[in-house]
Amino acid sequence: MIDRVARERREIKFVRVVVPDPQYGDNARSYGAMIRGLSEKATDDTLSIAVISMAIDLAGRAYDNTDLRIEMGLCPTLPVLRMDLSDRGGVLTRDAKVLPAIYCGPGGYLEMFRAMAESEYRQSRKVAWQLKTDPRTLRTATEINAAFEGLPPATDDMVPAILKSLQAPKSRYER
Repeated sequence: MIDRVARERREIKFVRVVVPDPQYGDNARSYGAMIRGLSEKATDDTLSIAVISMAIDLAGRAYDNTDLRIEMGLCPTLPVLRMDLSDRGGVLTRDAKVLPAIYCGPGGYLEMFRAMAESEYRQSRKVAWQLKTDPRTLRTATEINAAFEGLPPATDDMVPAILKSLQAPKSRYER
């Protein structure tokens, strides 16, 4: 939606995305176990695949839209809540899709959550990409690894799942 609004209004929009770092501590293993605990299929590579897919998607959106500025960071924590925050409000969700979301309007709580998110971003490992070509055309682990700095390395075994998720996102960390 932010992508569309930036295009339609021709105004620059800034997006900051913070997701768990699959390479930090036990994040990858813990995330896989958590998802399996929700009766969904997952491996220890599930978090890396989702994060790499998200990076490719975000870089592709920025490649297509010069009015969209995206920053991505990988934080050392595996959060309990997902926070989607804007200037007008925020939505907090959990991994279990059956649990309700909580909306937070402008004011105290929104500012508290924004401060939390900013703190996580400051502590995160930054992800950068080169936008010489559309990143959604990447098809090999070598191409993906060369196009991004700061991401967990993609392997040849992960590439089919990465490409599939770009077609139909299923992870909480994808689009």
